[in-house]
Amino acid sequence: MVPPNYDLFCGRLLLKQALHLAAVQAISILLTFLTMAHDIFVSHSNKDKIVADAVVAHLEREGIRCWCAPRDILSGASWASSIIQAINGCKAMVVVFSANANQSDHIHREVERAVNHGIPIVPVRIEDVLPQGDLEYFLSSSHWMDAISPPVERHFDVLAQQLQALLQLERKPSATPTGSSSQVLISPPRFSGPSPRLMILGAIAVLIVVGGVAAFLLRSRHEEKQMMGASTHPETSQPQATSSLDVAPTVPGISSTSPASPPPVAAEGPLANEYRDWKKLTLITWDNYYLIDHARQRYASWRHAADQGDAIGEFFIGYCYQHGLTVPEEPATAFEWFMKSAMQRNTDAMLEVAVCSAFGLGTQQNAWEYAHWIKEAVDAGNTSAMVAMGVGLYSLPVGPTDKEQGKQWIGKAAATGNFDGVFWSGVTNSNSAVEAGAQLQKAAAAGQPDALIAIVENDRANPQGRNMVEKSLKTMGNPLMVARIIDPTLTGGFYHSNVFPDLTVARLSAMSGEGSAEATRLLRTLMQTGKIPSR
Repeated sequence: MVPPNYDLFCGRLLLKQALHLAAVQAISILLTFLTMAHDIFVSHSNKDKIVADAVVAHLEREGIRCWCAPRDILSGASWASSIIQAINGCKAMVVVFSANANQSDHIHREVERAVNHGIPIVPVRIEDVLPQGDLEYFLSSSHWMDAISPPVERHFDVLAQQLQALLQLERKPSATPTGSSSQVLISPPRFSGPSPRLMILGAIAVLIVVGGVAAFLLRSRHEEKQMMGASTHPETSQPQATSSLDVAPTVPGISSTSPASPPPVAAEGPLANEYRDWKKLTLITWDNYYLIDHARQRYASWRHAADQGDAIGEFFIGYCYQHGLTVPEEPATAFEWFMKSAMQRNTDAMLEVAVCSAFGLGTQQNAWEYAHWIKEAVDAGNTSAMVAMGVGLYSLPVGPTDKEQGKQWIGKAAATGNFDGVFWSGVTNSNSAVEAGAQLQKAAAAGQPDALIAIVENDRANPQGRNMVEKSLKTMGNPLMVARIIDPTLTGGFYHSNVFPDLTVARLSAMSGEGSAEATRLLRTLMQTGKIPSR
């Protein structure tokens, strides 16, 4: 039998959250649309800033609107998020290319983003060097322009002419004059953006779905926590076993076609085994105990790997800052690390970035970035993202088929071995109380914490109840999940009854002892409000 508190969870809480987010984001999208004022994104190494500034000044004198960091990053805004939004909104990218550019990880990521979105790239070479590594691959088919010999202003004039021709093609794809034999820089086909009205309506629709997804994810995230590799190992990450669904469900805003083969995970490396161990537990519950139990001993190694550009290390460090594991709770810093990992195709980081973008956690609230990153994670086979999307569609359906499609996404994740998916399959099974109960029992047998507590809530005389709740609490890795059981008025948790108060306090204290600044803060709050005795 499904506990009655889930009806409340999927009702008033979700609707209130969704409507609030929809209203806020609709206004945000409108303001963003009205203030978008650049055509060209100028990518450059900070060591080449003088040249980049000269390029920008010359182009803007010719009426070409440019976006260039750090000039156009608003005070207090997330650096990574601002760059991503600027690239998504540009019509072309100019890369100031030099030996410094070859060594810049930021330029590599910016160029990759542009290539993935079909944005035309114009490299401007200011030194007699050739691209190396990823840049050689990404820029090999681009129309190069040399600006090595003086006077450089002459080259900038040619660049401005080419960009003006390109922008004209963007505005009028078929506007080549009859009989013209001159050749201009041709841009690849790109999606032309929706009208302002459709953008606002789309934002509202997306945010209603986000409201449902959020309610699922907020059981394991604090409203003030914020978040920026490889894809996961096939044995432990997002299993690709054949689902009971022959065809992936068609979900609005989500492609039904997954890549033929997600990018492989590195089987070796200092963090690969730890990542696989963590991934095994994510199939039981996303926010599990692995990282909180290991952060104190392993943080230095994770940070070293992250500083070297290791996507797993970047993800782990983001998680540490998210929950204050041996380091301060710094939401914006967490988001930066998650974004770095996501840009390297780590699907778990993609899911974190999606959630941050939905709620403005450590970054500006942005429904479009949410949609982009949740799509990336789902398309890459991340089953936790499938569960999140499914719960959102089921809880707050926008169209007549959304509820059923949500159940299909949840079922697809469950069929591949994700026990969060199994749990939600039980919650959403309205056809048979027997089947729903069987799904909850299956999830509980695997150790899924919500299922364990739900069974005890429904049968408090269960002789194994205390052991089941203790096991559930041990599996949880997010202090807010535990604190919310003690005090349901805390924002952002998943409601459960505090069946054994001594166990919940002991678990939160243990998290604090493991170095979680978040757990320490929550303990202090609970004592100040009288929810638990002062020590």
